[in-house]
Amino acid sequence: MEMPGMRHPTARGGDLEAEAEALLGGGGALDEPVPEWVPPVLERLAFIRSLPVQLMCTAVHATLLALVAYYSTWVAQAAGMAEGPCATRSALALILVCVASSMDWCSMIRTIRNAALPSPWDARRLNRKAAYDSLSMYPAAIVGNFVFATLPPVIWLRSALAEVAVLALAVTIMSLAHNALNSLTFTFWAIYTDTWQREFVRALTGGGLSYDSAVEEYRRLNACRKTVAHALEEVITPFLLVYMLGQAVLLYDFEYRPWGGWPYLLWFVSQTVAVVFFMDPWIGLNDWPEELCAQVMESEELRWTPGERANFVAHVGATRVKVHFFEFEMSKSFRTALPIFFFGWWLYATELR
Repeated sequence: MEMPGMRHPTARGGDLEAEAEALLGGGGALDEPVPEWVPPVLERLAFIRSLPVQLMCTAVHATLLALVAYYSTWVAQAAGMAEGPCATRSALALILVCVASSMDWCSMIRTIRNAALPSPWDARRLNRKAAYDSLSMYPAAIVGNFVFATLPPVIWLRSALAEVAVLALAVTIMSLAHNALNSLTFTFWAIYTDTWQREFVRALTGGGLSYDSAVEEYRRLNACRKTVAHALEEVITPFLLVYMLGQAVLLYDFEYRPWGGWPYLLWFVSQTVAVVFFMDPWIGLNDWPEELCAQVMESEELRWTPGERANFVAHVGATRVKVHFFEFEMSKSFRTALPIFFFGWWLYATELR
């Protein structure tokens, strides 16, 4: 969209993209060397791009999750939680977690084949820097998965410790592959977009971009934001539907079912923390256009006229891409809004009881 008085983004011809690419990253985080272990690790992980490997890994992943779901019912009986059909019902929350995990895996496999999305195997410095930051989060993701997703069911089924240890081992092994794929897809895309945004703001507010090159670079960045936001929206909506159903089952069982107890409440809280933890790279991406506009108007080093600043801000506002799900924007308030929402669930269920 071209605002009155705004020069068209390609007014100076095909040199704008080259100018923006040359200026972006000069003296910033992209100039920092990426550790030597990153390219070999990415090369070893490149096998996941093969369709036969993806189909085989998906089949193995689905089979293991099905066995975990089935075995959880047996473990619930061994722990004395319930018998017969009630044992399956008592393990419903864990079964729903397995369903959500399978949906998440299939979504990552599908989107990793989308050529329009950024690739961690691209040799450009922005891609390599984002891949390094994403892979560096892998150990924390494994620990977080164990603490928030694996440990609560173990506490719940602690009466059958030998059986639940096998269950926990299977879940932990799956989480190694699951979080590795997540590091190459959604976590990578979030970090890639955030890094590009930060470097763009640094180059822009530091006076390193002309008006035309800034408009061209913003056009490219906004196109990336749109592609990434669309991919996230397609995946997160069905995943969160199953996740919230699982949260409702946990809360209901805690309050009303004979096999419920404090481990269910612990599990309910840990699942809430887990979603905020794993969605953290995405939180705040939605607010970036407003932050960009504020910095453009306030920057003292930006050598633009007041009219150019106003036109650029108007252009950003008119082309803003929202990062959201269920029409809820992924703003920084998400970190507090989601826990408050589930606290309201718990309070309401407690009052009903």
